[in-house]
This record gives sequence, structure tokens and C-alpha cells, in this order.
Amino acid sequence: MNKQQLCDSFYNIDNVVTINIVMPQADWDTLRNAQPHGGYCIFSFTGDRYDWFNATSVEVSGTAFPTGGTHSFSSVGIKKRSFCGSFSTGKPALALNFSKFNAANESVIENLIGTKYITLNNSIQDPSFIRQTLGFELFRQAGLPYSRCNYVHVKVNGVPIGFYINIEPIKSRHIQHNFNNNDLGNVYEIEAGEDFTQLIMNADRISFEGLSNFADKKDLKLATQTLATAGVAGLASVIDVDQFVRYFAMEVLLKHWDGYTGNLNNTYIYNDVTAVANPATSDVNFKFIPWGLDQTLQPNHTFTLSPTSVLGSMVLNNNDLLIRLNTEIRSYANSIFDRDNYNNVMLPFIAKMQQILVTAGATNVANYIAVVRSQLKLVKSGAHQLIGEFPLSSCHLLDQATDECAHASHTERVDEHYEAYHVAPAGAQTDRWYIVQSHSEPAYKIVDSQYGTYLHASTTKFTNTGNLITYCFRFHPHDGNYFTVELVGSPDPRSVTGYFKIKSTRTGNYLNYSATDLTPLGRKRINQSATNATTLYLF
Repeated sequence: MNKQQLCDSFYNIDNVVTINIVMPQADWDTLRNAQPHGGYCIFSFTGDRYDWFNATSVEVSGTAFPTGGTHSFSSVGIKKRSFCGSFSTGKPALALNFSKFNAANESVIENLIGTKYITLNNSIQDPSFIRQTLGFELFRQAGLPYSRCNYVHVKVNGVPIGFYINIEPIKSRHIQHNFNNNDLGNVYEIEAGEDFTQLIMNADRISFEGLSNFADKKDLKLATQTLATAGVAGLASVIDVDQFVRYFAMEVLLKHWDGYTGNLNNTYIYNDVTAVANPATSDVNFKFIPWGLDQTLQPNHTFTLSPTSVLGSMVLNNNDLLIRLNTEIRSYANSIFDRDNYNNVMLPFIAKMQQILVTAGATNVANYIAVVRSQLKLVKSGAHQLIGEFPLSSCHLLDQATDECAHASHTERVDEHYEAYHVAPAGAQTDRWYIVQSHSEPAYKIVDSQYGTYLHASTTKFTNTGNLITYCFRFHPHDGNYFTVELVGSPDPRSVTGYFKIKSTRTGNYLNYSATDLTPLGRKRINQSATNATTLYLF
């Protein structure tokens, strides 16, 4: 196998790796207890935050790969990576460089697993252990750069110190894998507060991470100067605009608040050309690489189009670029975040990760994973809110609290019409609805996919609990068939929750998924209420 194939096998999600680090206990205690040079959470510090140590040996094995049992390497470089939110003295994040102190290791380890670098993330900020593996898989499906990753048991001197995530670092092998086998350009890391600004350039904040011998950052400085002087007109001369717009869309949809567009953090940029000593704009073409996805898909964050970054602000304040961003958001919402991909691809992937974690001994992950799963399901709704439209395809109208959906009956009659109630979705067309913008007023018609009947708010028919009824009306037009949509928790249209309430334009009442108001056959009705509005999301 070539080195990329070796990496594919090493990082395969089904391969649970074991790393046993052997080193003097005093050295390990010094390493794990180390405080970062420059200070805790001080991002302006530009040197190495931690010192390298020389581990006596590192043993590598996996449940499926590498084959041949345990492989041992002597004199391996190891350093702490924990910083700010991931800081830990008990379970520090770690970086291994097998040739740091022993050049002979390089060819052996690369011929074994494809890379001489191993990066171990402690997942301190993500008790589900799946946000990073899931996030990188979604970036992969979006056609954007991603890190291969899986899970690893870490031991020090034979003593387990925890379960980690084994993430492919942004080194030559990663760049070759994501950029058409080209690793001749320069990589830079963007951390909190860093951006394409002259202030940051003057402070020499953004770190050069290789790969060429030109470490003077001339290409980065030229990009910054071009953006400052030419603005949007110069954007395409130094930035791969199509790639950035797609990257922006994915950061937003994953709620990656701690990434480049949200927080000027957790990002690598790669100048995808062959580096030269004195670059012109023709030698600059920056692309974005995600990192630090452990804070994605959090329920306490919104889907936000943030103008925080230089490039994000340019996109949001330029009509043509904003249209392109909305197009990418729509495309992702209706592909990788759509119902079919969620049910058929992503749910099995999440289930596989959960099984791996449980089998490996991770405890108390089920509830945390359930939160991530529900947040992933919410993305489609948040995406369509951001672009101010409903999908053209039919969708479920799901209750935030119960995950039950609106259902159009064709058996229970309301005079010549039919009941509307809510059930656990079973995939039937009767559970799906088209939300159609009215041509005559700022309101929507809600039409069931199976029979073409219209959700209707009555002013004269009451349920047996005294509530006005909502039912499936056979005819159109009728003023009782129009509804408005109120976004929940979203005073700013560029920062949405994905949730909404539906109100009748005729009665002023909200749709309410009642638990006690039952149809004659015992189904839970959707009635109307002036105060009890069911919080919904679409899927």
C-alpha cells in the first residue's frame, strides 16, 4: 500500500488504536503538569507553548491495523498540546513525532501507518466523543478538506490514562490527501483573534506551519495587503472564493462558533500553489482547513452568519457573494443534511461510533450522543431559516419536545374534511407537508404531500375540550388556509435557532400539538391555542 492507503487503514473508524508511551515517570509528570509558555489562554504568544520530551519508546497497535501485533519505536518525541479549553494535567492532549529524536524511525513508521506524526485529542470539551469524528465526516461529504480520525486508548508506562481521538494533523500527508497530492505550498494556523489584518501581520501572530522553506510569510502578507487595498475586488486574486464560501456555509451549519468565521480560531489556511521566494498575486490562492470541531452542534448556540472575520464580512456585505453563500447553504441543507442522508448514512455512522465507544469502555456517552444526534437533525431547519425560505420538497413538521410530526388523516372525517393530528413519524407521505408561499399575501399554505389537503384553522368547529379545531381542508382558496411563521429565539435573521411557531392569519391562534385533546379514534389532535404554541422545526 502507498502512504495514503496506509493512513486510510490506520485512521479507519473501525480501527481502535492503542498507544503505550514509555518514559521516565518524572518526565511524564513534568510534561502533564506543564503550563503553557506565554501563559494560559494567551493566544498572542508566538513561540512553542510546550517543550518536547524524549520518550524511551512508543508502542503502536490496533484492532485491525497495523497488522502484526504491537510495533515498538525507541526515542520518540512527545509534547503536550492542551491549551485553553482543552487544558488538562490528568489527561493532556498530546503530539507525537517519531523522528524528532531518532531519524531512523521515520521510514519505518511511515511504511507502517503512513505518517510519522500522531495527534491525540483528549475530547475534554466534548463528552460525547463524536463531534470531531462526525464533523470531519460532514466536511468530507461537503467536498471540503478534512482530517481522517478514529479512536485510541492511551497508556503511559502501561497505565491507561484515557480514551482519546486520533486526529490526522495538518502535515504533509494531510495536505497531499486533500489538495490533489500537492504539498508544495505554505500552511498557516489561525488561532483566536487572528485574521487577514495589518495589525495581526505587524504583530507576527499567525504561525507558519510549513511546508516550504519560505517561512517569511510573504504570501500571507501579500494576501492581507491585497484585501486591505482592493477589498472584494481583490478577493479572488488571493483567496479561493468558491472554496471559502462553501467553508463558510459548513461552519455556519455545524454551529462552529469557535472556528474562523465565528471566532477567528481553530483554522488552518493553505496556499495551494508552489511556494516561491517573492510571490505575486498569481502565487497566492488560500484555502481553508477545519480544526477543533469539538464545540460544534451545541444546543446553546445558534446558526449564525457572523461578520466577525475579514472574509466573512466581505461575503455578507456583498450581494453577489451573499447569494453564493445562500446557494451553498441551500445545497448542503438539501443533500448532506437532508432527511435521507441523515437516516441512511449519518445515523448508522453515529450508531457505529457509539458502539465502538461503548465496546472500548467509554461510559455515560449515550445521552451526550443523543444531543449531538438531535442537533444534526435540526441543521436543515436552521439552514432554511437563514436563507429565508422553506424547502421545495415536502418535510416533517416536528415538535421540538416530542419529535412527533403533523399527520394528515384520510379516514377520520370532520364533515366532508379530515382530522389533523400528530404522531411519531413513520416515513409515510401523510407525515410530510409542503409549505408554500402565498402569491397574494405574506403568508403560507401548508399542504399535505399525500392527499393535497390544506391545513385549515376553523372559526366555528370546536374539539371536545373546547379548543378551536385545525383540520385538513379539501378545498382552496380559503382564508382559513393561511398561516404565518414566527421564528423562535431569533431577533436577528442572521442568527437563528431552527425553531418556529405557526399562527393562523384567520384566527390569530397558534398550532398546538395537544397531548389530551383526542380524535374519536384516540389520536392526539393539532388544535388552536392563543397561548400554547408548539415549537416546531422542519425535517
